[in-house]
Amino acid sequence: MFDPVSIFGPYKLNEPVGSLEGLTEFSPLEYAVLASNLSNNMVFHAPPVDFLGHQWQVTIGSLGGRVYRIASQFITEQPQIAERVFHSAYAECVRKLGEPSERHGQRVIWNTIKGNVLLNHGSRFGQCYVNLILTSSDAIRQGDAKLRRRKHVMFWNPLLYSDDENLRWCWLRAVEWGRWPIFISQPLAPVLLLFLSWQLVCAAVVAANIIWAIFVRYRFVSVHTAFWGAWAARLKWFTIPGAAIYLFSQGNNIAAVIALSWPIIIFILGAFPSTRIGRIQTMFLSKLGMRADPDCAPHV
Repeated sequence: MFDPVSIFGPYKLNEPVGSLEGLTEFSPLEYAVLASNLSNNMVFHAPPVDFLGHQWQVTIGSLGGRVYRIASQFITEQPQIAERVFHSAYAECVRKLGEPSERHGQRVIWNTIKGNVLLNHGSRFGQCYVNLILTSSDAIRQGDAKLRRRKHVMFWNPLLYSDDENLRWCWLRAVEWGRWPIFISQPLAPVLLLFLSWQLVCAAVVAANIIWAIFVRYRFVSVHTAFWGAWAARLKWFTIPGAAIYLFSQGNNIAAVIALSWPIIIFILGAFPSTRIGRIQTMFLSKLGMRADPDCAPHV
């Protein structure tokens, strides 16, 4: 049975989770890598469901003892089959819900009074997938309220993007995280040049990068820090020209040229030590609740 607003197979939004059979709750490790904005959130692996002539893996999210999200995923090694299943699921949703409310590339969303439906597809590690996720409006409202109370905790939400988009985001953040002091110095170093010699600023950035490489980059990653760091780095478009103009006006031409050239200079300063981007990308994927195993169902 399929009602795109609330029902997928034997699972129905807002029903008591205790009435469902065959559920296996997430392990502590799975919870540890799962980012959620909802309190009292429990997540379960559920028995698969036959839909559109294929078997879909399912995870169930419960809130206050009731199902608030049904996340299903179809996986195949054949792109043409994944494409066909996606279009079949899309046609079924359009037939029952009408045209989608939003469409962003491979991601399609229907917003209704009862909740929303997200449908996307893509490929990862040689496997093609189609995700179909039903979310209760009560959970959406609670999640939005939670975010409003905790605006400082905004971060990249992997459930809103395809696996390809998540992989690309994690790769970009891994490139930055591997040489984080170098990366974050872009908006900061030009300002420091107003007060310190250019030799001291360059030496400090190189030293910080080496210390980071030894003690941090392969031991720990933070999605929140990486998210905000990427935004903070954009301040360079204000600090670099501002610092360069001021230094030129003060006759400090060498420091002004260094400030203006800082986005190029950092490639020289960060040449050593080298970085294993793939390893850091895997760490970010883990933080987002994504595993290298392409057969896993989407986390809720």
